[in-house]
Amino acid sequence: MSIPFDRNCGADAGSARGPLAEWWNIQLAVLQKGGGLHQSRVDNIKPRETLQVQKNDILVSNSTRYLVMDFIGEGFLAKVAKCLNLTTYYTVAVKIYTHKEEDLIQQEVDTLEVTRALNPEKNNIVRFVESFRFNGLSCLVFEMLDRSLFDLIIERDQTPLRINEIRPVIHQLLVAFDALKGIGMIHGDLQPENIMLVNHKDQPYKVKLIDFGLAIPLNLLNAGDTVHPCGYRAPEVLLGLPLSEAVDMWGIGCVMACLCLGQHLFLGDCPYHLMETMMQMLGHKPQPSWNFFDTFMDLEEAVQRCQPSRDRITPKEALKHPFITMTHLLNGKETPSYVVEAHQFMVVCPTYYPDEEDEDWTGPQNAYNIEAGPRAFCSLALKMCSKSVSGPVRAGHLKQNLLLSRPVAWMSLNIKDIK
Repeated sequence: MSIPFDRNCGADAGSARGPLAEWWNIQLAVLQKGGGLHQSRVDNIKPRETLQVQKNDILVSNSTRYLVMDFIGEGFLAKVAKCLNLTTYYTVAVKIYTHKEEDLIQQEVDTLEVTRALNPEKNNIVRFVESFRFNGLSCLVFEMLDRSLFDLIIERDQTPLRINEIRPVIHQLLVAFDALKGIGMIHGDLQPENIMLVNHKDQPYKVKLIDFGLAIPLNLLNAGDTVHPCGYRAPEVLLGLPLSEAVDMWGIGCVMACLCLGQHLFLGDCPYHLMETMMQMLGHKPQPSWNFFDTFMDLEEAVQRCQPSRDRITPKEALKHPFITMTHLLNGKETPSYVVEAHQFMVVCPTYYPDEEDEDWTGPQNAYNIEAGPRAFCSLALKMCSKSVSGPVRAGHLKQNLLLSRPVAWMSLNIKDIK
């Protein structure tokens, strides 16, 4: 199969010397033989030439009928129609698959049935209504939402969100992923396009997680599987290492950066270049030969040293971070108007507190010693990306490599005291 990479990627990968080049050739061979059964599998699906549903058509399920009012979205695998339920007269979103990959469709339906056990309002997950087939097309019905975070960023001409606007979004995502972790599920497709605003006019920055087409139970996830879009893909995925729920936390960290920068943190779709960029941003400058495994000696040692499931912050732990709890605002150093605004934006977040009986929960009064909102933001982002394949992330490395490469949005974030 073909994998997405730019024209220069193949040449760079082929000209590399040492263990990394050998590892890269192995990864290409695995993918070409059909390895990585999730995101990479989607690349080989050919959608139908036409969608046999038009505006004003009526879709019939076992329980009701839906009038197609408009088409509001289109992905690689499906189109989304705005429909009117002719029984309840509620507006819903109907995802209409445009291909015949029945196993992938059934996988999404099975996942959505599992997530029914989660309260969609409390856990910030899209409400799934029903599934049905009509004229040979598979249809999934969801509650109608507003627009995606990606759409919002485009509408704002890629103007970065302010810290107080980012906080409720990340809080709600952490709640959602804590719930998914509780049922042993990996989302597998986290990106701003799959984070939907519920009603931005009346409930600013209230969001829900959507699109479980690539979600997979953790016990079915294998080393070498490909999850998440390339720019939101954790290093252990790129390296073919054992995977855990920690891959979703890396994705949340990338979403945080995207909201703060107004653009994706890692650009392009070449895994080789992506890995190189990660190493540079996290403070490990590659040698001319890019002899990556000179650091780890061999893959076995790399696996032993890279344990994101142990080292990367979890959703529950992140929910205790002062950037989320806002305990850092109690020091009196922020202006009253900033504090009031911060709490106003958090009104949309469901009431959610970590279990105070947790052994590591000592209460907000001494959870952390961080003074400024931007500093708390950076601290949490660092913890989401810390102790990955390149070891602990240090603020100095990010300040030198990441922040200077995105000066407009990041230079205002004072992280000099983060260790």
